[in-house]
Amino acid sequence: MKHFFEYLLFRLGVLLVGHLPFPLLYGLSNAVSFLLHRVIRYRRKVVTDNLRRSFPEKSEAELAGIRKRFYGHLGDIFLEGLKGLYISKAQVLRRYRFLNPELVDQYYDQGRHVFAMPAHYGNWEWGVLSFALQVKHQVIGVYKPIHNPLVEGFMARRRSRFGLQLAPFYETRQHMENPPATPALYIMMSDQSPPAGKKPIGWNFSTRTPPASTERTIGDENSTTRRCSWISNG
Repeated sequence: MKHFFEYLLFRLGVLLVGHLPFPLLYGLSNAVSFLLHRVIRYRRKVVTDNLRRSFPEKSEAELAGIRKRFYGHLGDIFLEGLKGLYISKAQVLRRYRFLNPELVDQYYDQGRHVFAMPAHYGNWEWGVLSFALQVKHQVIGVYKPIHNPLVEGFMARRRSRFGLQLAPFYETRQHMENPPATPALYIMMSDQSPPAGKKPIGWNFSTRTPPASTERTIGDENSTTRRCSWISNG
């Protein structure tokens, strides 16, 4: 019963936000950003600490300005994520364009699979949606399922409506060891936390040394790395 009520509330919120015209959406985003920043103060201490460490040369006034813009961006990302569940193909392609799809398409022509590792930067939900519309490969997104099965089912249907195939993260190895006959492009976000039990390695990122891990269990020495570019416009 709890899952059902959560699902109803979620669907109501998505229905209202998902059909808002973009000018109204970003107007609402300003209100959400204000609530997160000034009222709820969502993770404000963490944000402030990270900014101080990343930009030690900046004054408190400058950091406050960056923090305000961050919360503005966070509000946009939150509402854009809900809007993305009902966004049309034309709308998403106007906002996310793959600048050099030929770098990926050449591997499709060779019958080779591709592994893409973007980050949670910009609106990644829109980016993944548009990926399936702009490359030849069968795009497979590795993701973490939502605990509520009703919400999960709805989200899976909406996310896959443009051709994206979803793969729960705990099935990643099975998918890669038994790939589809058609060349596939696997998308996995590269900025996740290392799994528990793995010994992390340190690497410098914006004056910090966050934990990271790397391991090769699938693939070979002939794997090729290429950098692809996107342009987004919310």
